[in-house]
Amino acid sequence: MATSAIFSKYAEYYDLFNQDKPYKDEIKFVYNWADKPRWLFDIGCATGKYWKFYPKSINIFGVDKSQEMLDKINDPRLVGYDAADIANYSHIKKFDCATALFDVINYIPKHDWWKNLPIKKGGYLTVDDYAFWKIVLGYGVKKAVDEFVRNHKKIDLRVDGGQAILRVK
Repeated sequence: MATSAIFSKYAEYYDLFNQDKPYKDEIKFVYNWADKPRWLFDIGCATGKYWKFYPKSINIFGVDKSQEMLDKINDPRLVGYDAADIANYSHIKKFDCATALFDVINYIPKHDWWKNLPIKKGGYLTVDDYAFWKIVLGYGVKKAVDEFVRNHKKIDLRVDGGQAILRVK
């Protein structure tokens, strides 16, 4: 079965499979710890179903490999999206916060994609804790952090409540 056919089938059932995820708590945590961003870049956003837990004032741009997932988004916070592979993606606009939630990072085969993240100075990259530590353990703490720092000069790292948050200074 071709990849697009698999994504198409998966998109039909994605929200059903994920209905028990703690979306509300995770989004509340991300929003507050990232200093209540106004512009959010969501990596691997799928159907964006969890966006309903962000305030209505936030503007979200989503990136996902699956056009079928993106076609299911129906949220007023959406300002745009691209069906693309984040490993090879760049965006002109800079955002207050980039998120890669709900284990998205485990679907990105290479870890040098951080260099292209469209984050403003003083902005945040938020990934879920499980995915972050899988990167760190599999990729090497020093190499992962050095690479991010090399591209963003200075960062703060906070880990709490199932999230890892990197702040670009």
